[in-house]
Order: sequence, then structure tokens, then C-alpha cells
Amino acid sequence: MNYSRMSLTSILEEIVHLSPADRAKLIDVLWESLDEDRVKEVEARCASESAELLGPADRGELQTTDGPSSFQDISFNT
Repeated sequence: MNYSRMSLTSILEEIVHLSPADRAKLIDVLWESLDEDRVKEVEARCASESAELLGPADRGELQTTDGPSSFQDISFNT
């Protein structure tokens, strides 16, 4: 397969054959290929927002639910 000539459609068709670990690696590669300044801006904003939520959560000021419990109420229609 000639990867340098792949279209977005053919890439999307190939992605479904990747393992979850390889998909995660692909996400990292794509993320790092973006504009570095923009990536740093987004990461800084995410860190700031996380810090804003962690303080109140740590002090018990926010109602929290563990992961497995939060999925019990979700129904998936397939």
C-alpha cells in the first residue's frame, strides 16, 4: 500500500482495522502534528479548567459519581 497517496477516505477505512492501542498512538501523532502554539494553548486551557474543578471536588463542594456508576444510567441503542 502506498501511504503517501492515501486519501482521507482510504485512511478512515484502514483505521477500523487498528488495535485500540494503535488508534491511541494515531491520536497522539495527529495531535502533535497540529500547530504547536495552538496545541499549547488548548493544553493550558484544559489544565486551567481541570484545576478549577479539582479544587471544589477535593473539598466536597461538587457532587461526583464514579465511572462505573455513571454508565449504569446510559442506554445504548444499536
